[in-house]
Amino acid sequence: MKNKISNGNYERIVTKMKKILIIIPIAIFMLIISINTAAQTDSYRITASETAGGVDIIYMDVLKNQPTDAYFTLKALTGATAVNDVLFYINVQKPDAEAIAVLIATDTNGNPHDVAALGFWGPPTGFPISAATNETTEFTGTFDTEGQYRITVDLKSVSTGTLIASKTLIVNVYNELPTTAATTINITTAADMTIIGTTDYITPETGIENNITILLPVLLICAAVMVGTMTKQKRI
Repeated sequence: MKNKISNGNYERIVTKMKKILIIIPIAIFMLIISINTAAQTDSYRITASETAGGVDIIYMDVLKNQPTDAYFTLKALTGATAVNDVLFYINVQKPDAEAIAVLIATDTNGNPHDVAALGFWGPPTGFPISAATNETTEFTGTFDTEGQYRITVDLKSVSTGTLIASKTLIVNVYNELPTTAATTINITTAADMTIIGTTDYITPETGIENNITILLPVLLICAAVMVGTMTKQKRI
């Protein structure tokens, strides 16, 4: 003997399922926002610019063997917690093994240091940062070979090695600057920034915009397909 579902009961079940399938994508959407917002707290941001206080950039075009200034700013985000022993770790990827990159920073005593050769910036035991941190360091870069250099500045705790914030500046070095090339590309979207706190907040690969853009339409399509399938089913 087969079980049967009355028309009224069937319609009520379908209605409830439609509501559930609508609520699920909305709940996941809100979860993504809450996770990324939570990750934004307890974080610090590193930006780079061609002038002190200038707009954040990800690219620079410079002349070979011509000293060029870049300004790296470390700023605390809302809710950032204090860390007592951080250093800037500097890594320069060069276009070839023979290329030479010099990055000069000057300490509080007026002494210059080549941070590209040192591999770090700050006292060996680290320095403290807090919610009030908003400091800018000027680096003067000189590059002897044409090509692309990637300068990555990682802020880490000396004692734990925890990565707190990171910034990569891409420097294109020319014998002479191309007349059609833009000298900078300004950051205009959150996807251009990297902020690392309790979890990854925004990166070009896993930005909140990308998560929502990809995940939400897929969920809505799946919900629509399931609802359509249910409404076409006949009563058992």
